[in-house]
Amino acid sequence: MAAGHSTLTEPEMRSEGYLLVREAARKIGVSSQTIYRWIAENKVEGFRNGYRRYVNWRSILRHLGPQACKIRDLRRDDVFVPTEAR
Repeated sequence: MAAGHSTLTEPEMRSEGYLLVREAARKIGVSSQTIYRWIAENKVEGFRNGYRRYVNWRSILRHLGPQACKIRDLRRDDVFVPTEAR
């Protein structure tokens, strides 16, 4: 990762329900490439802002479905809890 690039989503984007792709990927246990593919296939909502890519957390939860969310203990409010950078 290039110096100066944050691994956590800015509070403004988080309050709008968006996470950086890499942060969302960590939360659900998939690779960033998987989320990029879902965005390209219009399975989840996402966009690029400069060099950062964001994904809508609710669209991730909808795509995974209620059963997978329950198993992974994922909630809509998880967007407001930063995932620790690894």
